[in-house]
Amino acid sequence: MRCVRRAGTALTSAAVASVLSVGAVTLSTSAAAGATTGVTTGATARAGTSVAAGAPVSGEDVAPLATVTLQRLTPAAATPGSTLVVKGSIRNVSAERLESVQVLLRYSRDRLEARSEVAQVFTDREFRSGTRDDDFFKELDPVLRPREVTRYRLKAPVDELLLGESGVYVVGVDVRATLLDGSRVTVARTRTVLPWTVGRRLPTTRVALLWPLAARPALLPEGQLADDVLAGELGPQGALSSLVDIAASTPVTWVVDPDLLVTARAMSQGYEVRDTQGRASPGTGAQAATGWLQELRAATADADLVALPYATPDLRALARRHPIWARSIAERALAGAAAAGEVLDRTAQVGVAWPDDAAAGMPMLRRLAAGGIRTVLVRAPRPVTEETRSGELPDGQVATSAGPIRLVGSDPGLDAVLAAAGDPVPSLLGVARPLDVRQRLLAETLLAALEAPPGGDPPTLLAAPPLRWRPDARAARALLRGWQSAAWITPVGAAPLLAADPSPAEGGLEASPSPRPEERLTAAHVEQVRALSRVVERLAAVLTDPEATREAYGLSLLRALSSAWRSDPTQATEYAVAVESSARGQLDRVQVVVPETVTLSSRTGLFPLIVANGMDQAVNVRVEITAANRSRLTVAPLEPVQVAAGEKATVTVKAEAAANGRLPVSVALVTADDRRLGPPQRLLVVATDYGTIGWTVVGAAAALLFGAVAVRLTRRMWAARRRSRPQQLPHEEERVAEEVR
Repeated sequence: MRCVRRAGTALTSAAVASVLSVGAVTLSTSAAAGATTGVTTGATARAGTSVAAGAPVSGEDVAPLATVTLQRLTPAAATPGSTLVVKGSIRNVSAERLESVQVLLRYSRDRLEARSEVAQVFTDREFRSGTRDDDFFKELDPVLRPREVTRYRLKAPVDELLLGESGVYVVGVDVRATLLDGSRVTVARTRTVLPWTVGRRLPTTRVALLWPLAARPALLPEGQLADDVLAGELGPQGALSSLVDIAASTPVTWVVDPDLLVTARAMSQGYEVRDTQGRASPGTGAQAATGWLQELRAATADADLVALPYATPDLRALARRHPIWARSIAERALAGAAAAGEVLDRTAQVGVAWPDDAAAGMPMLRRLAAGGIRTVLVRAPRPVTEETRSGELPDGQVATSAGPIRLVGSDPGLDAVLAAAGDPVPSLLGVARPLDVRQRLLAETLLAALEAPPGGDPPTLLAAPPLRWRPDARAARALLRGWQSAAWITPVGAAPLLAADPSPAEGGLEASPSPRPEERLTAAHVEQVRALSRVVERLAAVLTDPEATREAYGLSLLRALSSAWRSDPTQATEYAVAVESSARGQLDRVQVVVPETVTLSSRTGLFPLIVANGMDQAVNVRVEITAANRSRLTVAPLEPVQVAAGEKATVTVKAEAAANGRLPVSVALVTADDRRLGPPQRLLVVATDYGTIGWTVVGAAAALLFGAVAVRLTRRMWAARRRSRPQQLPHEEERVAEEVR
């Protein structure tokens, strides 16, 4: 009998609504009904007129004097014979008392006609506003004072709501109260969507759910971290730890950024954090990283695993300005994807790019194809910019000069549901986030199943949250429960959709707007990283065994170009500066010791220079000397010299001066292929014609010396003779005397 009465009420309500639409009837009802439910608007209460229970009240205003939260709705999907239970809380946010507070069930018997209407329920308060029902209400506190909170619980047999065919309907609650002036008003309202299924055979839909693990890069080329944010995310209460724990036993498709795994492995081995001033301190996340990796290995052991290009570089920002470099970056990033399998000790599917963009332009697609990518995951059903349409293929692929690329579009409705799970802003309608996410997922998928052509294969929907997703833990659990428990959902893995040689795509390509500036790295940052790459090239060129260094700094270049920096350009700059500082610090360890001056002993002379290598491996360098005036000073070219790690080597420089004077030269270290390692140093060469003049002076001095010695010796001889004459004189006189006699 109750169902018959409900049917009669429904017919009466429909008739009243029809009359109201013409605008010719004023509604009235018995005083008993009004006293029982209090279902009147403020305006009609003051006029002494009430609205019949169950009549449409879509034009009624809501006085925002209270907030109502919908926290529980069971069952999540109604079936014949089930009992609907609605629970939540009400808060008085006004400055006055609310008396005779009531909560009443509101619902619409008009089912949603399209999937696009699911979102409209939560944005348009007048859409499917439905009716209040006097049979399903609850009297609450007689008085609700300012800032007070009360809870409510409503029950209703679903059969008595007289819903129609299987589909999605709108249900919710109204909160009514009496104000101090005696008026009776609706002070709050909330609603959500309720799937309703009848019949034994339901259409089904396959749903593949991507579960991404990615983070902002932090690892520096020498093994240090630029910050310790990741330690908190990997810890027991961290977002990344929660993601692994929540989905550990579910058939989701894990999509991982290899950079996150490599960084976690480096952290597990002990690490340091280097701040912007270059000071190092011990990291705090070694134990957390070790535990997280163990849990992830267990969770992904038997699941679909997709490894993205390393650090997911933003090729959109590179494709137009540096196309050749963009191709090189794509190749390097794809090669780095193998690191995911190495860390997790299993094989991962590669060759899939997730630009995380709203649109995919032809320049970016060409770079991806040239880099080896064959599948690109894009949002919405294969959205591309207008220029891409010229390369469209019938099966949903895009032809590029480097080969075809398959565009796999995620489902926009499901993407919005997943994004809501990580939205820090609460629902405008006061629906608890776990309930909101679950109900919207069920509604989207049921409508997709009902919209599918009968007799064909069930549709397959791909649900992709934001790449660096940080959902509310309760919302994520509710999402997975709904995904696995709904009778019309078949959970599947995404590997077949993302395979390198997939089946033809359904539908054609659709155009979408060009990305907003915040959806790509800034041009200034791209140029900064481009300059950094040249420093890295010089560092690799100086080493005798550059492969390890080239690998470490090459990965840091990918991190510096990661799409993770789009929302934080300041941090992006700081990371690039830290990498460049590290590379330049390595180069600064190789130096040539240059004195202030050197003096040539002749017009052609030799002088030594010392090359010191403070690095931990041998280097090949050449000393380059350039005279300011080459017509006055010529320096012979020098051959490259190899200097062992921690050692020094002497280089002998041969110079020839055309004239005397002080001749400036610049001295610099260059690589074997003539890339300068640093700024040149100044050296002053002092040239004098000392060779010719010197020998003349020496000869004259020697002649004078010899002459002086000869004169002195002659004088000594004459003096000796004089001293000998007096001794001989007497004998001579005697001889002469004798001769006279």
